[in-house]
Amino acid sequence: MSFNFSLTEDQIALQKMIRKFVDNEIVPVRAEYDESEEFPWEIVRKMQDLGLNCLVAPEKYNGVYYDAQTIAIIAEELCRGCTGIGLSVLANNLASEPVVIAGNEEQQDWWFNRACNEGKIQAFCLTEPGAGSDVSNISTTAKKDGDYYILNGTKCFITNAGYAEQYTVCATLDKSKKYKGMAFFIVDRDLEGISTGRHEKKMGIRCSNTVEVVFDNVRVHKKWLLGNEGDGFKIAMKTLDASRP
Repeated sequence: MSFNFSLTEDQIALQKMIRKFVDNEIVPVRAEYDESEEFPWEIVRKMQDLGLNCLVAPEKYNGVYYDAQTIAIIAEELCRGCTGIGLSVLANNLASEPVVIAGNEEQQDWWFNRACNEGKIQAFCLTEPGAGSDVSNISTTAKKDGDYYILNGTKCFITNAGYAEQYTVCATLDKSKKYKGMAFFIVDRDLEGISTGRHEKKMGIRCSNTVEVVFDNVRVHKKWLLGNEGDGFKIAMKTLDASRP
C-alpha cells in the first residue's frame, strides 16, 4: 500500500496564509513573549479570528473539522514562528476532541458555541503527578451523588488551564477497575472548588500557560458526563490518537 502526502491546492493556500500570518504577527513578538512568559492574548485573539481554535469543530458552530494532515500543516507553520504561541491555540483543539468523540448535541452546543463563537479558552485535563502516559493509573475521582458527580484530585502540566473557561476532565469512578472504571466530563471553570496553581517554569515554550489544576469536591451534573461510565479510557486513547498523527 502506498500513501500520497502531496498537498492539495486548498492545503497549499492555507499553508501560505498561515505562513504570512506567522511572519507578520508572531515572529516580531515571539522573543518578547518567551522572555516575559505571558500568555499571548493578543495573538491568540487574532488566531481565533482565523478559526485556528476550532480545527475539530463541526461546521454548524463556525468550525472546520480538518483531517490530520491539514492540522499537521497548521501546527508546523504556527510552531515555526513560536511553539509557545502555537500551543496556546492548538491546545484548544485537543481539549475539544473528547466532545467531538463522545459529546451529545446538548454538550456540543454548549462547548462549541463558547469555543468558536465566544472565544473561550479550553484545557484538556488528563495528566497527573502519578499518571502521564499510564492513563489507567489516574487518581482523580468522580463519586456519584444523586444527579451529580463529585470530582476530587489534582491534574498537572495542563496547557492553558490558567486561562481556560471550560475543561474536559478524565477521572476514575472505581480505581479497582483500572481503565474500565474511568469517565470523561465537561467541566465549567466557574464551578465551586476548582483552583489553579502557579505557571510552571520551563526551559522553553515559556509563554504557553502550563499549570496545576485542583478539583476539591467539585459538583458536576450528570448531563456533563461524556458518553457512558467506563468510556473514559477509550475517549482518552481516541483523543491522544488524534493528537499524535
